[in-house]
Amino acid sequence: MTRAATSAGTTLRRRVTKDIRDNGLVLDPKELALLEHACRVADLIAALDAAVDQDGAVTVNPETGMVHAHPALSESRQHRALLARLLSGINLAVPTPKDVRKSEAGKRGASARWSA
Repeated sequence: MTRAATSAGTTLRRRVTKDIRDNGLVLDPKELALLEHACRVADLIAALDAAVDQDGAVTVNPETGMVHAHPALSESRQHRALLARLLSGINLAVPTPKDVRKSEAGKRGASARWSA
């Protein structure tokens, strides 16, 4: 696989870390691992897409003459779903004062239930 000047994974990492920095957030170790894995998956998706771009979206079986979708199309789709799941595990939401109040009220309610 040839690497572009800036890989898809590097671009993803830069965008996510910019959002984190701009919002004053900090990723925990689990989120850092998810981001690292998501960047690798983004690079794989780019490689799969490049294969489809190079070979075309369909392939022909030389023995049977049957036309099939390029195998990288299915792999790319599956990797895109994986990327979405990985990124959904990274909390980039900036808590608002209203969210904090709800969370504190929920903690107090849970505490009251479990201490009784």
